[in-house]
Amino acid sequence: MERRHRYLSRAAPRLDLALCAAILLQAATALWWAAGQGSTNRWQDTRLAALESRADSEQSQNQQVIDRLARIEERLIAQSSRLDQLKSR
Repeated sequence: MERRHRYLSRAAPRLDLALCAAILLQAATALWWAAGQGSTNRWQDTRLAALESRADSEQSQNQQVIDRLARIEERLIAQSSRLDQLKSR
């Protein structure tokens, strides 16, 4: 029993060092992970801004197409009306 106690007392400084090393390694890993998350967030923000810009542009283009289609429909109605008048003569 005493032999075991002597071994533990000699191993205690090594265990303390190993414990400190493990804690430092975990802290370094947490910092590395956090830095990676920041980089990912910046990339996602940039991508989101680009997608929003593209969506705004497409919405504007869609509105132009809708307006043009409305004008074409009005012309078609007017021409159909005119054709009906010519047929009735």
